[in-house]
Amino acid sequence: SAGGKVASSAMEAAHRTQKRGEKRELALLDAAKRADEAQAILNQKKAEATKMWLIYQEAEDTVRERLVGIEKERELGKAREKEKERRMARQEVMKEKFVMVAQPVQKDVLKLVSKVEDLSDFAPVSQPADHNPVGVPATVLPLPSSRAPSPSFSQLDKSELELKFGLAEKILAATEADNAVEDAAGSLLNALSSVDTTHRSARIAAEACLLCAAKMQKQSLLALIKIEKESLQEQLKAIEVLEAEVEKIDVRADLNMYIDLDKQYPGGRTEGHRDDSDDGGIASALAVLNVHSYSDNGTGLSGQRGCVLEGWGSEEEGGIIGREDIEEYVEDLFSENDTNKLERAIDFLVDAVKDPNKTAQTHRAYVCYALNAKRSEQTEIKGKKQFDGLCRVISSLLSGCSTSGGDIANSKMCMMLSQTFFIVENENDGGTELPNNIETPDRKNRLFVKSKLVGHSLWNDDDFWDHALYQCISEALTQSEVMHNLQRAAIAFRTGSLEDVNDETLRKVKWHDFAPEQRLEAAAQLHSVVFAQLGALSHSMIEFGCGFSRAVAFVRRSAVRHQLPISQRTALLQHIHDLCEQNSES
Repeated sequence: SAGGKVASSAMEAAHRTQKRGEKRELALLDAAKRADEAQAILNQKKAEATKMWLIYQEAEDTVRERLVGIEKERELGKAREKEKERRMARQEVMKEKFVMVAQPVQKDVLKLVSKVEDLSDFAPVSQPADHNPVGVPATVLPLPSSRAPSPSFSQLDKSELELKFGLAEKILAATEADNAVEDAAGSLLNALSSVDTTHRSARIAAEACLLCAAKMQKQSLLALIKIEKESLQEQLKAIEVLEAEVEKIDVRADLNMYIDLDKQYPGGRTEGHRDDSDDGGIASALAVLNVHSYSDNGTGLSGQRGCVLEGWGSEEEGGIIGREDIEEYVEDLFSENDTNKLERAIDFLVDAVKDPNKTAQTHRAYVCYALNAKRSEQTEIKGKKQFDGLCRVISSLLSGCSTSGGDIANSKMCMMLSQTFFIVENENDGGTELPNNIETPDRKNRLFVKSKLVGHSLWNDDDFWDHALYQCISEALTQSEVMHNLQRAAIAFRTGSLEDVNDETLRKVKWHDFAPEQRLEAAAQLHSVVFAQLGALSHSMIEFGCGFSRAVAFVRRSAVRHQLPISQRTALLQHIHDLCEQNSES
């Protein structure tokens, strides 16, 4: 029957939905298992690396102790040699003195012997070796050495000791262990990325299954309604009303409403999942934080220092105009009395900043610095010529900017300055200033420099907005010390204390040292930073006339690149849509 066919189709759709759900769940478990295995391998490699470095340190300490001992023995040998030389010198001196004393005594003895007739009684007698000569005190005779000469010992230098104890092999093994740690960390990052991808695909598959099942239920209801219409003509009007109501069903809205209601009641299937941020990912966020930790010396994610004063060199460098000169011309740009001075200042500043080279980049930084200092004194431009001149200078500055770190910062500064300086217009003629007695005109009468920069060619460069986002993220991470706080939290979680923790120890903490819960927290903080900076830049894109399509493409591209949750992507796109509607109404 028709009712049986409808029921069979519904059961078949439910069976297919269940099978697809089971397969996706198995895929999620498999991806999580691979991530756990990669984490275990990483922990093992880190332990092996620590052990290898300890072995190398022990061998190095042994070599150092041996070198100290050899050096002490060498010094002792030198002292012995010097003592031996001094004793030999004393013996030589004693011999010379003995000869000088013995010669006169021998002459007197020979004279006495020559007077004696019978010389047979005076035959020479052999003198013992230790006989003391006549007239020579025993204390001046050379003493025999009481100690044999110290034997020379083998000299082992540092290279021989290092070769003997195998320092080269040990440090090579330790280095290879560190490389193995880095490889394991890369494998873990790939596994986490696979988990994110599997999670997203599983979510999409689940939504598709729900939609398929809901649509099948809808078709089943329509089929049953049709059967009732054919069999119960007397209830035709009621059935037609029911059919109309069923046709109005919005499946996605109905599912969203069901999920929202299910979250509110205990025991529901989605209990505890009160946010929709679980459809993002952590791999991209951890990769961004990893790059930021290596650039802790002040450089941003784009590899360049995000400072408007980048490129400031010596003023004696060829072709570079001094900062004081540019500040004087900027001051002349706001001059109200001297028209010639104003025109010279405009032409000079335009020529200084319009070229896309390093020297002009330095000039652009000088001009931005001077205008930024000027806005603390004066934001309202009194004359139309001064206003047009300032617009011309800023437009030329933007035309000369490239995608380097310094020019990105200069361009962002110009965007801020263009929304600061303004001229007050009269509503009647639209081109002259209001009377001087109006001190605080309404904001709607102000014409900002921004209005003259709408549609500039720089705003159509997608690379500019991408580099600007990277620089804003890097500056926000540095100012908020997100990575520093996460490193401290990781050490506190691992050791239970932050005592005796210095900056060197913090810098050694990498993302793979975080616990799984801390990695989720790190990704959430990074997503918050990206969400805030992306919202600000997309707002600026609309303000400077980039158009709805370009701003949406930029938000989508950046959101996917940084794995922002769908809820944040939706909020950003809704903000752009609302802003465009406000601009069209005004």
